[in-house]
Amino acid sequence: MIVEKRINNNVALARKNGQQLIVMGKGVGFGKHSGDQIAEDQVEKTFYSEGSLNLEQMASLITDASGADIEVVDEIIRYGQVQIKESLNPNIFFTLLDHICFSLQRYEKQMDISNPLDWEIKKFYPIEHGIGKFAVTLIREQLKVNISDAEASFIALHFVNAQIESSAHHEGVQMVEMTNDILQLVRYQLNCDYDEDSWYFQRFITHLRYYLMRQKNGVIQENGDQNELVDMVFSRFNKEKNCVNLIDYYLQEKQGWHTSNIEKMYLILHLRNLVEKKNRS
Repeated sequence: MIVEKRINNNVALARKNGQQLIVMGKGVGFGKHSGDQIAEDQVEKTFYSEGSLNLEQMASLITDASGADIEVVDEIIRYGQVQIKESLNPNIFFTLLDHICFSLQRYEKQMDISNPLDWEIKKFYPIEHGIGKFAVTLIREQLKVNISDAEASFIALHFVNAQIESSAHHEGVQMVEMTNDILQLVRYQLNCDYDEDSWYFQRFITHLRYYLMRQKNGVIQENGDQNELVDMVFSRFNKEKNCVNLIDYYLQEKQGWHTSNIEKMYLILHLRNLVEKKNRS
């Protein structure tokens, strides 16, 4: 691994196997010049250009941020990783650092921005929103800046994005909007005014969330040897099937996504469970 540019004592722009990357580690950039070697055991984290940020922008973010800002972001991500228990796009470090630095600037200029999807994010992504609340508390304690509670939802979206392997903020917003639209469709079609604090609603939301992620990533579940089961579910739960067909049509119109029959079957069963549990409560 060869240094292309020293950013600071702990960060450098480097090249490995012909590919540019940013490396972080204690003393990784100390006394280094272009062309110098970096010992692999010094490197703690590596980042490649991905999404809306290029390497120069990523390097600029680290250069402009304070050491305290970087430490806070790192702690938030480590906490978030523990809570989510799934792999995250490593470039969340830069998108989150960018967001938090901008939030601190807004605070200095007394620019308070509300999040119109705050309620939906709390409901659809409670784990990520909890990470956002942790982040707000940490920023207030460590950076001594009393940022708005609304920042919790904005930060939560970065963790939603990181799970769907996207660094673009608007894609997380789209996921929330689509989830909300589908819930409204289900409520109307099945006349189901469900309890949003119930475990059966949360179970449906979880399935819906990962269904949308699979659709976005083009992961198609085939029927395999379950054709008879699919046919039985389709014929037995006609009302739920009609509702799922409307969900499929909505996603085709909005995103050009097509839902396989096996995905439809799972959605039908979750909808059936949602309606049955509500009727029994």
